[in-house]
Amino acid sequence: MAGPEEVSAPTEADIGSVIAAVNEVVTASFVTITPDTPLLSSSIVDSLAIAELSSRLTASFGVELGVGDLVVDKADTPRQIAQLVVNRTAGP
Repeated sequence: MAGPEEVSAPTEADIGSVIAAVNEVVTASFVTITPDTPLLSSSIVDSLAIAELSSRLTASFGVELGVGDLVVDKADTPRQIAQLVVNRTAGP
């Protein structure tokens, strides 16, 4: 069951789309991105990549995601980012 802030769990397709966007902005080719890879806390994604990722996710999902939304405590992993997208897609 989803928590009060979670409408429903992201699908594998949602998570896959986030991972694809991350792979487009990550410069470290030796890193394999999984649904639970910590992106921000491990510095895989730097501040420039966060801005680019925000833009790509907004374009991909049609949901406004600002750089301030992609922070360690809310969106450190692709799964958490996908959950944020699902929550925003569902609206208030």
